[in-house]
Amino acid sequence: MRDILHIINGYCGNKVYRNLVTILDSLGIRQWVYIPIRSLKDQSLFRNFELKNTVYCYSHIIKSLSDRLFFFRKIRKINRDIERNENFSPGMLIHAHTLFSDGGVALSLHRKHKMEYLVAVRNTDVNFFYKYFFFLRGYGEMILLEAKQVIFLSPGYQETVLKKYVKAGNREKIERKSRVIPNGIDPFWQDHIFQRNHVNPQNIRLLYVGEIRRNKNLHTTIKAVGIMREHGWNVRLWVVGYGLNDEQGYAAVIRKLCDSLPYVDAIDQVHDHGALMQYYRGSDIFIMPSFTETFGLVYAEAMSQGLPLIYSKGQGIDGYFGDGEAGYAIDPRDPEDIAVKVQEILQHYLKLSNFCSSQAGQFSWERIGAIYKSLYET
Repeated sequence: MRDILHIINGYCGNKVYRNLVTILDSLGIRQWVYIPIRSLKDQSLFRNFELKNTVYCYSHIIKSLSDRLFFFRKIRKINRDIERNENFSPGMLIHAHTLFSDGGVALSLHRKHKMEYLVAVRNTDVNFFYKYFFFLRGYGEMILLEAKQVIFLSPGYQETVLKKYVKAGNREKIERKSRVIPNGIDPFWQDHIFQRNHVNPQNIRLLYVGEIRRNKNLHTTIKAVGIMREHGWNVRLWVVGYGLNDEQGYAAVIRKLCDSLPYVDAIDQVHDHGALMQYYRGSDIFIMPSFTETFGLVYAEAMSQGLPLIYSKGQGIDGYFGDGEAGYAIDPRDPEDIAVKVQEILQHYLKLSNFCSSQAGQFSWERIGAIYKSLYET
């Protein structure tokens, strides 16, 4: 099998990329991981991380604001930098981990050196580049058309890109070579899958785990809990948040709101898997109605602990399972819809919970690594 050239602009600080590269290394795949960084501090995050079949190249190539603002200049700089590196070989298969920033480099190498490439479509592509950089939409379509394989992290994003941003005449061609491949969850959760055998509908605990950002829509979640309580339900909410102690912005507003409501408990970021597992197991339903979400690892973590899910239509985990299998999709702007779907979950709780526990294994890195290896060999 050919060596793999990974192009990963967002590697530093992202454990998803690290876990993927690690599992591929364990499968004997020889890899060169090219990581353009903005600051030398970024390299220190993983500089001591070594693998048997993998070579890392951290390149401080993005040095100024203009390098980020002028898209095609950035692509040319990264392209030249890769070609100068002694580890570069035109016989490699490229895995570009984002459509625009990484895929643009892959397209240039493909056209110059006839290198085949796989390209992934992520949240930043759909909700930043496609949304605001109108002049790059045609360029994105070219990257998709010339790719050997196209990887979407969720069915919702696949549908959005193909229907909204790809010309009708090219949709079938791109769809034929597209795959939906989720991110994996830490092996800890696979080793501690939990199956529930009861729920007390008179005492319901909802759980949110994640960053405290406006996109995560916590204000609507809290409002939905208030509506449920007004209808006589004994519902409480745990917010396990990253950034709860920020003194300004959205996080500060949410913290103040949580502190003012006796039925909302706010807990700052929990780093230890074992401690976080206790929050999952002490809850009944997981809720994260984000406005935009590529995948959302916390959904899969929650499933491993038997928690039915509340998620947004067309976002995150929506489309992996049918509505009413792992949980329910809701309109993230409608707290009444959230309240109704919580009631639906309670009516079929054990069926949903058992389904979640049984399906969590498909988010193992071993399974996902095997899928990527098969794609590389095709």
